Amino acid sequence: MPLIAANDVLYHRPDRRPLADVLTCIREKSRTIDRAGRTLAINAERYLKPLQEMLRLFREAPEAIEETVTLSDELSFSLDELRYEYPDERGQRFRQCSGCADASQLTKVRLAAIRQASRRQGARQSRARAQADRATAIRALFSHRP
Repeated sequence: MPLIAANDVLYHRPDRRPLADVLTCIREKSRTIDRAGRTLAINAERYLKPLQEMLRLFREAPEAIEETVTLSDELSFSLDELRYEYPDERGQRFRQCSGCADASQLTKVRLAAIRQASRRQGARQSRARAQADRATAIRALFSHRP
């Protein structure tokens, strides 16, 4: 397998390291950056370096740069290819109330989930209701009709 020139990029410019540190804390469930310790990078070198810098870093292995360029030419990717796909509302859970308006369907499904949760969880019913209310509110923010 050929050697590829890479530097484990996490951000595009060195000044974006603080954002990378915050994202690391979120991913690792650290409470604060001060408590993140060794989960954070020790320096700001994990940025997308220009070609001249990569040539300097890999001066003893120039074939790695050539292999990286070859690999890059074979790959195709565009950020335009990324998109969010909203779940199909006509799925099994919504078929229970066919003919209902969207909000009515959601309310019926939400109430059924609360009843089921309250049977299983007893005293946790209020937490289940609060969670269902939050989910309904989030859904309302992104409401659309298929």
